[in-house]
Amino acid sequence: MNGLGESNLMLMLGGIAMVFAVTFFFFVRSLLESRERRLAQRLREVGDEDEEKLDLEPDPALKPLGEFLGDTGTNLTAEQALGWMTFASTVASCLLFLLRPEWWVGMIGLVLGTVVVWVFLLIKRFRYQLTLQEQMPDTFFLLARSLRAGLSLEQALLLVGNQGAEPLATEFRRANNQIHLGLTIPAALGIMAKRLKVNDFNNLVSTVGLYTITGGNLPLMLDRLAASTREQNQFRAFFRSATALGRMSSFFIAGAGPFFFIVYALMEPEYAEFFFTSQAGLATLLVVVFLETIGLIWLWNIIRLDY
Repeated sequence: MNGLGESNLMLMLGGIAMVFAVTFFFFVRSLLESRERRLAQRLREVGDEDEEKLDLEPDPALKPLGEFLGDTGTNLTAEQALGWMTFASTVASCLLFLLRPEWWVGMIGLVLGTVVVWVFLLIKRFRYQLTLQEQMPDTFFLLARSLRAGLSLEQALLLVGNQGAEPLATEFRRANNQIHLGLTIPAALGIMAKRLKVNDFNNLVSTVGLYTITGGNLPLMLDRLAASTREQNQFRAFFRSATALGRMSSFFIAGAGPFFFIVYALMEPEYAEFFFTSQAGLATLLVVVFLETIGLIWLWNIIRLDY
């Protein structure tokens, strides 16, 4: 019994040491990246066009994660996100292990901490995309009014970047910097569209590209585009309000299984131990996880709206 208690104590101390190690790594990494961003900002202020050479090349293995984080508006790097996942999973594992000193309970904590961070990032991504979508009509109207006031298209884009609503104004400022470095307006807006991944902004890129080739009344086209985008936003809001109850019900139904499994693992471990100590239990657990994933994907495809 004493040997088992000492083993559990060593595991707990090891988990705590890992938490502090991950926290220290994340803190040092954040300081270094903050210093690099300040240096790049100073070079940008003095007009150094070689500032991009100072940016570190991202790890190709972490590039998909970096692109996903770019859609969340959190300014997190892939390394920082992995650090948060490791930190959260280690903390959850240590807490669950203190409540029930079993190795498989600690494994549940590892999975739970990672899932919590992923859910947080998915929520941030959804809210960021929704904020950008809601700002599109006012931005298009502002561009049209600026052009009617006598400004050129480049000056109108600069005005939106300086006086528009955040976070869309920040993206316009980045596009203005690229135009200042020599890119054409359609090319800079095309790069911006790849970053935003908003369908209505692709319509703006197509409209500006058509205008640069054939000419025409750009303020009128922007007014019509803004009106169409506002109507689409109103339809999306109506759809989300009409299906709010269904979405909440689906989330509770999908989360009921994992929630009760964790509760049983903590309160009645003999019921959950079977899934980790036998081949039949592991196979059953894998099948359940697979079916849960399929169900979540199916529910997501039902409640999402492509307009």
